[in-house]
Amino acid sequence: MSYLYSTFVMRNDSFIPGALVFGYSLKKQGITDPVICFVTNEVSPSAQGHLRSVFDEVIMIDSVEIPHPNQKGRQDRSFLFTRLEILKYTHYQGQKIEKIIVCDSDILPLANYQDLKEVPSHAAILNESKDTTAVIEDHQYVISPAVLETGTWRWHEIYKDIPHGTKVPKSITDRVLTDESNLGMNTSIWVFKPSNDSYKTLMNDLAKEATQEKVQTYNWPEMQYLTGSLSGQWHNIDIKYASFNGYPRIDLVYGIHFAGVKPWAIQHRSFEHYSKFPDFRLWQAVFLKMMRDVKGLSHYPKLLRIKEVIYDQFKDEPVTPTERHHAPYWV
Repeated sequence: MSYLYSTFVMRNDSFIPGALVFGYSLKKQGITDPVICFVTNEVSPSAQGHLRSVFDEVIMIDSVEIPHPNQKGRQDRSFLFTRLEILKYTHYQGQKIEKIIVCDSDILPLANYQDLKEVPSHAAILNESKDTTAVIEDHQYVISPAVLETGTWRWHEIYKDIPHGTKVPKSITDRVLTDESNLGMNTSIWVFKPSNDSYKTLMNDLAKEATQEKVQTYNWPEMQYLTGSLSGQWHNIDIKYASFNGYPRIDLVYGIHFAGVKPWAIQHRSFEHYSKFPDFRLWQAVFLKMMRDVKGLSHYPKLLRIKEVIYDQFKDEPVTPTERHHAPYWV
């Protein structure tokens, strides 16, 4: 039996920098299981070639489109169900796959990701509201001494009865069925046992007009749909594996999820502003290290331009000495 760690890139090349840093970071923290990048056919051959410089394999998957009326802020909302295609991969190089850990490509994995394969299937981060992820007052993060001492925060208090690796009661995941504001299970990290039967069941359900009408009421369609459809089967993953903005501090988390502006989005009007924050600078430090370590990437113009912009800002050292002390040993 085997385990796969994976991410996916769909529709175009815009997430290639994130995917590369994701794969590189898993390898640097010592993941020895295969690390795979799934791509749709819109990803350019050049980008696929550069992905192979980091990933053990690049595998083509079909796009899945479930129409969604709300494209505001997410032009890819109709295609978010593409990740379901990965459910079909029950074997890899002749070996049966026990579990697949699939992560969004805007996650920076820092530590302990080898432990994710021990979490029972299905697993994701229970995160019913954005308010659970951090304490914010006057638009500023509040980090108490107790948080720094214990390494736990509001999310851990709210879900103290459902710690990492334990089963989420069906009564909780059923909430998404009647409350469209409930985010349910955050599948930015999704641990599952691949199954053709599960894939067919979900896809047959998604083909129904009534299901599509329900999905169109969700702002996070694939997460909320999967939460409800697999209700009673979910297990919780600690939010430390995909902390937003590196909250509360980088040395207290296992991974960072850049759910908004991406740290490689050099043309975004707020790029310079966000590059003042430790989580952005850490991603950029890992990116520069990857560019030094993986020589073939220097032939990709998109990556070279990102490297130039970061270097112009920070002269090859985005993180401060204190931030480097908080960073993982391999950065």
